[in-house]
Amino acid sequence: MQAEGRQSGWLLSPDEDWIKVEAGAQIGMPQWTVEALSASKIELSISDIRCGEQRQTLRFGQPIVTPRKGK
Repeated sequence: MQAEGRQSGWLLSPDEDWIKVEAGAQIGMPQWTVEALSASKIELSISDIRCGEQRQTLRFGQPIVTPRKGK
């Protein structure tokens, strides 16, 4: 979803509450920054003194590929 040039969307929290997010917003504890989001993914970053900067990309609607078990 885009509004006034900014992308926004909805995430479901562990408490089962819907949270509206947009690029540049901070969410969660500790605070993650939403770097980018689309219908298929959200990119998050966090900067912490103890472990430096971390990035996480969550993809939606992608099938999980698992190795097949032998017969």
